[in-house]
Amino acid sequence: MSRKLAAALLPAITATALAVSTGQASARSDPSDAPAAPPTQAPEKSSPSTYTVRAGDTLSLIAERHLGDSRRWPHLYEINKDTIGPNPDVIQPGQRLTLPTSHRKPYTGEAERKTTTPRHAKPKATATDARNGMWDRLAQCESSGNWSINTGNGYHGGLQFALSTWREHGGKGMPNEASREEQIRIAEKVLADQGPGAWPICSYEAGMR
Repeated sequence: MSRKLAAALLPAITATALAVSTGQASARSDPSDAPAAPPTQAPEKSSPSTYTVRAGDTLSLIAERHLGDSRRWPHLYEINKDTIGPNPDVIQPGQRLTLPTSHRKPYTGEAERKTTTPRHAKPKATATDARNGMWDRLAQCESSGNWSINTGNGYHGGLQFALSTWREHGGKGMPNEASREEQIRIAEKVLADQGPGAWPICSYEAGMR
């Protein structure tokens, strides 16, 4: 090829190459060919959890199992008051209760039921309570529980003191005029001095021997 012919063709070749390059770039940058983004899904609405009451359940037991703290029973009652009624201590098997969705704790088994303290559990009896119960039983046997009795038979008060015994052990005035607590205080001294034989029959009834 002569130099003149090559010089004449060079502009046409350059223009064609530039057009091809521009077309390829346009094809790569066309937004219509980009993959579509996945559609955004709306978050699912969470429905409140529920619990169906079983035989033996209390609000404190349910709160302990599912809320993690038996002391949260008032909250449980408040949101289910229409279902339970006016008395939170009375819930019926089959009732469906709504549980708060926060701070829930799954029930882990039957052992948890056995170790949970009932909301209205009675306090454990102390040694003093047991001792006072003994004297009350003795008074019930001796005087039908009348701590101020004076029948004129020579014995006075709930524990039927002879006046001499009463005074020997620090009693003041008449036994039947003293308080229950004072009569028990003197009786403790008599028991320490004479033993349960001071009440030969009723000490058996009172469990003193």
